[in-house]
Amino acid sequence: MSQDDAARASPGAERAHESDLDDDGRSSESWADSSSDDGRASPAPLFSAALPFSVTDIQVIFAGVESCTSLALSMSNLLAAAARGECNVSSVFLDKWQQIEQVFSFYCSRHEASIARLSDMVARNPATSAFLRECDDLSRQHTTAWDLPSLLIKPVQRVLKYPLFLRSIMECTEPHDPEYVQLQMALRQMEGVASRINESKKRMDIVGQHGFEHPAAQRSGFRSG
Repeated sequence: MSQDDAARASPGAERAHESDLDDDGRSSESWADSSSDDGRASPAPLFSAALPFSVTDIQVIFAGVESCTSLALSMSNLLAAAARGECNVSSVFLDKWQQIEQVFSFYCSRHEASIARLSDMVARNPATSAFLRECDDLSRQHTTAWDLPSLLIKPVQRVLKYPLFLRSIMECTEPHDPEYVQLQMALRQMEGVASRINESKKRMDIVGQHGFEHPAAQRSGFRSG
């Protein structure tokens, strides 16, 4: 049997050949024209074929996010254990304050560059705007608070609120309680962390205001290590 006869004998052969045209096994034309086995049209792809972000965009916009997420999960578990009486709140912060400073300093020092890159992408790349609009539409069934810039500021707000959290715990702790002194120590450490991060962020902002390239744009990555 010739190659042409084989193609005619197999109705799906031409589609199978087309499916090899791109990396994910589908040709760009077949997205719109493909159909399922029962003859119904297959659903259109969730997002457009154009990439909303390059790898470099992702590294700049989400620099440090993975480390923040990992630390936040660890802190959540430890504080839940403290709520169950398995450990003290003060010990959580006394054990973690150095890691908190390292992770959040990295993230906060790159936040300005992150927002600047995101704004630039939204302004000049229609695929980015379309992607974020679709994400917003999809999230509305769960929350009305979804907004990428608002989410990216959360880690900055989180580290600056830790001293407020510790003060609230101290207000609920009797001064003669053995943990009170430990809470005071934890509060001093976290106030120092918040102050140093604030000062570092101010210096970064001044650099940007004077027209120099933001240092965060020169080193980017997901992890602070």
